[in-house]
Amino acid sequence: MGRGGSLISLASGIRPYAVFLTGDDVVSLSGLRKLISQRALNQAAVVFANGKFLGDLSRTFAPRARIHPICLGVDPAKFVPLPAASSPVVIICTRGFAPIYNNSYLIRALALLPNSLPDFRVVFPSAGDLLSETQELADKILSPELRRRVRFLNGVTDEDLLRNLQSAHIYTSVSRSDGTSISLLEALSCGLFPVLSDIPANREWIDRKVGNGMLVPLDKPEEYARQLKEAILAPAHRAAVSPFNRRLILERADSRETMARVASLLGNTIRSRNCS
Repeated sequence: MGRGGSLISLASGIRPYAVFLTGDDVVSLSGLRKLISQRALNQAAVVFANGKFLGDLSRTFAPRARIHPICLGVDPAKFVPLPAASSPVVIICTRGFAPIYNNSYLIRALALLPNSLPDFRVVFPSAGDLLSETQELADKILSPELRRRVRFLNGVTDEDLLRNLQSAHIYTSVSRSDGTSISLLEALSCGLFPVLSDIPANREWIDRKVGNGMLVPLDKPEEYARQLKEAILAPAHRAAVSPFNRRLILERADSRETMARVASLLGNTIRSRNCS
């Protein structure tokens, strides 16, 4: 990992070592921790960065590091689209209940949706430290009718998570920062329509010309509600772009191919060290 793990590798004396950067928090370091982290990355034999945005950002942080942007991806043979019932429209957010994932923002946006919308449901499969707080917010600001449409599952098995994804129509995540999100890749592989926070890592997966998803600003619940409403009211468009979202995974984030690339790069690194 880009913080603790790489520092341990640097201090261990084991060479060569590799680093995998998962999120953009590495560039928020300062002072002594920043200097040590830069040294750890610069001395790594190879650094994998979770997506193009994080790779570009990390190069400004550790310019001498051997950085390879790569998405570890998901297994598209597992995360496959299945026909979902046309009603109710199911919105799913699979992010955990932690401050960075900002799940309460979805609750605040839901409170602003009009009563005239077609039937819909919202599902939160995950658990986390802020789950109870978010449930209390939902109890407080959602109307009784709307509150009945929101389900908190408090953690599910992998099989149940897959079933929930395959039963959904819209995926939403409004994290405040991110690398390439595995949760997003799973949803795209299942053909879901994403409504995402407008942050650099998410922009890599939304093609504005195709309209395969929506990007919403942070801390503007009225705009978030507007875009959720638009997505709910557009079943034909969601269905039309579903194959495009699935194809993104097959072309850019198939874990079978990306892990083979990681293995090849690691093998080349070890061979070059042994020959030197």
